[in-house]
Amino acid sequence: MSSVLVRNIEIVNPDRIFWADVLFEDETIVKISEDSIESEAKVYDGTGKLLIPAGIDPHVHLSLPTHAGPSCDDFKTGSRAAIAGGTGALIDFVTPERGQSLIEATEARLKEAKVSEVPVKLHVGITWWDDSLDAEIESLIKDYGIKTFKVYMAYLDNIGLEVCDLHKAMKSIAAHGGIMALHAELGHEIAKIQHDFIETGRTAAFNHPWSRPAYCEFDAVEKALFYVSATQCTTYFVHISTAESVQLIRKAKAEGLPVYAETCPQYLLLDDEKYNGAFKDVAVFIMSPPLRPKENIDALWDALKNGTIDTVGTDHCPFTMKQKLHGYSDFTRIPNGAGGIYHRMALMYTYGVLNGDLTLSEWVQICSSNAAKIFEFNEFGKIEEGNTKAVIWDPEAEERIGDTHPYSHADINAFSGLKIKGKAIKISEL
Repeated sequence: MSSVLVRNIEIVNPDRIFWADVLFEDETIVKISEDSIESEAKVYDGTGKLLIPAGIDPHVHLSLPTHAGPSCDDFKTGSRAAIAGGTGALIDFVTPERGQSLIEATEARLKEAKVSEVPVKLHVGITWWDDSLDAEIESLIKDYGIKTFKVYMAYLDNIGLEVCDLHKAMKSIAAHGGIMALHAELGHEIAKIQHDFIETGRTAAFNHPWSRPAYCEFDAVEKALFYVSATQCTTYFVHISTAESVQLIRKAKAEGLPVYAETCPQYLLLDDEKYNGAFKDVAVFIMSPPLRPKENIDALWDALKNGTIDTVGTDHCPFTMKQKLHGYSDFTRIPNGAGGIYHRMALMYTYGVLNGDLTLSEWVQICSSNAAKIFEFNEFGKIEEGNTKAVIWDPEAEERIGDTHPYSHADINAFSGLKIKGKAIKISEL
């Protein structure tokens, strides 16, 4: 690609919408003008299309190790799905073994991520604690540019932290200017419920949501906010799914606590009726937290609109049906997760903007600009001269989501059957 002049395109920024001509040189914006630009460059008519900042998906799990094999998209396929869907950067995770050096685990994950075709940042998991980790956290922030550290309040038998260690981790992260990304579910309560279910023969897949009830999330959020208040650790709550959690986070923000929140398309668009059916119907939707009753959906959309929830990530962690079948006789063995990178931007455009729940600028904020600010993606989040991370959006393109698509190895899709509008066009394709 050399020079392209895009004429009369609607530019959507987080704070302003306007029409302009835009001149690109090798995908870099060199000039934006609301007056006509004179150039010898190839001309592309942008009438009826949008120019938006490339998206940022702040929550993906590519090649995540599980007992059923790794999640079936790697950094190459996942990044290609991102590009095709209008997303230009991803944040994945480092999950150290207990006792393993955080730095050692991070270096290994960075090597895996080298094949990605988009920029990747990492949330570094803290899966165990002793005071030696304080120095590693400091080094990861200063020497590796790591911004966030992931802690699970669930999964206490392998990667989660007890509350006393959560508190210590928060103090360390706050002292060094980092952010804690927090999976808030009550691990002990979930483990007890699941044990009781299996012991009494409740092993079928449809028991999954009952084993992770809503209070396990919002009680964990409330507990975590107590420690946020005590430590002033900036905390990013991932995949919020309940109305009660929204209320707690809204109150915390009003009190000035340093908190951010994320939700996912599945919690905005799907509900727990998906758990009625045979194994293969239900297993597609086995994820944690589980899908919730419909009454939570309006609260989540309202929270996006009023700023209580800052971002929409996908928690992209797809598996094949063969992998899901590992839990056919025991729902606790079903690998948790679903895909979403490719369809995230279109889902939020279709069911947010076109349904009237979001403005175009709010769509850009939750899909790009807010994550750019929180996680310091300096080239993302706004259309301006010098920007290299822009995407043209065709709002008239239509698609009905199927079980498969060319950018994933998965053969199942939680969003299958939904109709979407809008499609990303790469600047390099003009």
